[in-house]
Amino acid sequence: MKILARLLIFLGLISLAILSVNCVQTPKEKPLIGVDTQIPPEGVLRTFSYYYNERNFTAIYLMLSDRVKANYTLADIKEELRFAEKYGVKIIKQKVLNETVKGNLHILRANLTLVIGKEVKEISIDFPVRYVSYVYEADKYRAIRYIESIDEWIFDDLHSRIPIET
Repeated sequence: MKILARLLIFLGLISLAILSVNCVQTPKEKPLIGVDTQIPPEGVLRTFSYYYNERNFTAIYLMLSDRVKANYTLADIKEELRFAEKYGVKIIKQKVLNETVKGNLHILRANLTLVIGKEVKEISIDFPVRYVSYVYEADKYRAIRYIESIDEWIFDDLHSRIPIET
């Protein structure tokens, strides 16, 4: 009987210890309110086409991933857009043929309709868009947001198909 009483007291003390540990207040995490919607890869392609036609080299540079920016400068984009201006290249239509997803990389296979001077030409290119998520915190909430970026130097693919008369 003494052993049973000691066992009950011991179990009671352990229960109190467990309860007191669970009652310790830890700072509450801000609630996750939502997840922002990613701009779809087609939207990134349309935005690129718009800036390309406007010859906005700064906006195009800001669309590139850090990996691409490590290998190309703003001056490189200026040069590509000088080439486009010289030959009168405009993207007048984009049509997505398919999309391949590899983790956070989405690769569009797209047909582009170009005007080159007075000639219309269709080409197909791969257009890779990388999504990087991050947590945005405000006073009372957190949200997951995304940075979309073009993850390849696409000018080689785009401009290599333009016939140049010498």
